[in-house]
Amino acid sequence: MTPALIIAGLLALCWGIAWACFLQFAPLGQWLAVRRTWVTVAVGVGVDLGILLLVLSPQAVGLALLVVGLSSIGLILRSFHNERKADAE
Repeated sequence: MTPALIIAGLLALCWGIAWACFLQFAPLGQWLAVRRTWVTVAVGVGVDLGILLLVLSPQAVGLALLVVGLSSIGLILRSFHNERKADAE
């Protein structure tokens, strides 16, 4: 295991704990977790992809970003549609 991989793993662990605590205890985090779950996932995955830059080439991370981004479009559009519909009611 390389030092960069160890650092990336520890950074990912710290990030995950910090993000979970924010979502659990901060008023904004609680609201996001209940009302805008997809945003919390997008932020979490985005930071994870940033951490991967420590151990993968920018091209590999770019490819992962492309796959995750494109696969997320349907869910994001669905969320916008449902939120708009709920606001209209």
